[in-house]
Amino acid sequence: MYSPVEKLPVEVYLNNYTTTVQNIISDGVKQADARNHQNCWIDNVGSWPQDDYSEEYGYMPNSSHGASIAFNGGRYKQKAYAIVTDGILTLGMRHTRGGISL
Repeated sequence: MYSPVEKLPVEVYLNNYTTTVQNIISDGVKQADARNHQNCWIDNVGSWPQDDYSEEYGYMPNSSHGASIAFNGGRYKQKAYAIVTDGILTLGMRHTRGGISL
């Protein structure tokens, strides 16, 4: 498992600028802050597709539905910046180990 500060080998690129994507445990929700269906999905914790829980990191999404709840609850905010000089913005995601681009 990654640590919350470990950088993932995935980045968002906008023209010539890149931003590393946050890893899943970087914005875990502690038990006291967890609100079911508001910032996490904890009807049946640890049972797919419900969120996973770790004493150290809190609740983390375990499915696309759990991630949707987390995103809509204000978790995993990510910023990326670029300069556009010719009216064209190229954006995407790429794996930094192996050259895969999306």
